[in-house]
Amino acid sequence: MKKFISRVVAFAMAAVIMFSVSPAITAEAKKVSLGSETFYLKSKKSGATTCYFSVEGITSVKKVTSSNPKVARIYNYDVRKNSSYYEYWYDRYGEGFEKTSTNSSSNKYVSCNATVFKSGTATLSLTSGKNTYSKKFKILDYTNPLKTLTVSNVNNGKNIAGKLKNGNEAKVKGKKAKTINVAAEVKPGWGIKSIYISNTAYDSSVGHSLGAYTYRYFNNAKTAKHAMQNYSNKRSASVSVDCYNKKTKASLTVYARINQ
Repeated sequence: MKKFISRVVAFAMAAVIMFSVSPAITAEAKKVSLGSETFYLKSKKSGATTCYFSVEGITSVKKVTSSNPKVARIYNYDVRKNSSYYEYWYDRYGEGFEKTSTNSSSNKYVSCNATVFKSGTATLSLTSGKNTYSKKFKILDYTNPLKTLTVSNVNNGKNIAGKLKNGNEAKVKGKKAKTINVAAEVKPGWGIKSIYISNTAYDSSVGHSLGAYTYRYFNNAKTAKHAMQNYSNKRSASVSVDCYNKKTKASLTVYARINQ
């Protein structure tokens, strides 16, 4: 009997020692890929633009990095939590400062924002807790996707696509008209996703622009047409053609700014 009790006591003590020295189980750090995105620069001469990604459900940031700052350099990140958020901005030398503000949204997320300077690839990463979230960006040089673009009250309805040779915006003069007709044709390898026409003017009484706009969607068409009725030359106008490259799978929108 004594031997049995001694064995039970010995087993119990061994169990206590074993569990007392067992390491605590902790969550492993994860590397989460948010996929990749390809897009075009907006200009051949001054192609600076922006790119970003966001992660929902997190509200803290340890660090943010860019694998290639010469292509894409992070300039800030936003942390949004309930009705408030703070922004952390970086200057060109990497120094940062915090700016606190309020937001009516109840969403919780963090977004990471970068300035893109030239074509190339860069991976933006954000570390929160033990997890690191990354997204890869491939930036392509600007190219004009349009073979022809005509607006009935601009340049006597003749082709103005050449004005988009060096950048995705062209400022043009428009004549008076009650209706304007827009027609576009893309170069080989491209398709037209939509044509958007706006005709607006700033109204100080409401603090924003008022006017009309109209969309028309296409299924990556080679040619497309759209029109706006009740057009007013007293308001500025904009025609945008959203294009899609079938090889690179990237979109590029070009604009004709009328009387702006």
